[in-house]
This record gives sequence, C-alpha cells and structure tokens, in this order.
Amino acid sequence: MKFAAPTRGMPVDQIDAKINNWKQCKKCALEGKTRVAYEFDELDFECSDEFGTQAHSLCSCDLDFVKNIEIISEKYNPDFLNFDQSKCAPFPPAFRTTAKGACCKSPKGVFGWYNKEIRECCENGQIREIGEC
Repeated sequence: MKFAAPTRGMPVDQIDAKINNWKQCKKCALEGKTRVAYEFDELDFECSDEFGTQAHSLCSCDLDFVKNIEIISEKYNPDFLNFDQSKCAPFPPAFRTTAKGACCKSPKGVFGWYNKEIRECCENGQIREIGEC
C-alpha cells in the first residue's frame, strides 16, 4: 500500500474507514521515509521501542489498526474486496482542503490526519472542530 497516495473518496464501510485511518497514521509516522523497523513484544502484545521514537509510532499505528479491525471484522463484506476506487463517492466539500492536512499525535503515539481549515488537534490527541478542544 502506498501510504502517501491520496485517498480516492469516502470509505465504503467501517473496515475501509479503519484502513484509511491506518494509512494516514503510517503516513504521519513515516515522516517521508519508506521503511522503519520496529520491535513488537508478542507475549505482552505491545510495542517495544522507546516511546516517542519513530519506530514506536509506526508500531502503534499497526497495533491500533489490528485492535480496531478485530473489533469490526464480523462486518467484512466480500463485495468490497478489490473494489473499483472510481466508484467511491467523492468527499463532500467540507472534507476537501486547499491547505495541506496535518498530523495529530495522541498520547498513545497513534496519529490522526485532519483538515487544518476546519479542525484542530487537541492536547489530548483528539481531532475536533476548531474551537471545540
């Protein structure tokens, strides 16, 4: 998956939305690089690299994705496998931006991507409408 590639349109289901969140998180954590190795503790199911490092951030993106997908996996719809992206509904105007989006890092090290024209990154890592933090 090309994490820096633009998203084609609105997610078709919850799984697609989680994949998009994961893609955006990885794009933020990679900071322009293509690969960064990280350590993962399989027994404790946690990221082993020092918190705050790029490796820990990438691991946190993957771990968050796995946990979220596990929760909604029963909603899998095979009709969306290899879905033709040209059939995705376009983003509504409020989601489009002329400015670059921005990365918002949560206290757990997971990133979210947001439109700086209409949202802001709160100190707790949540993304809210401007003035709602």
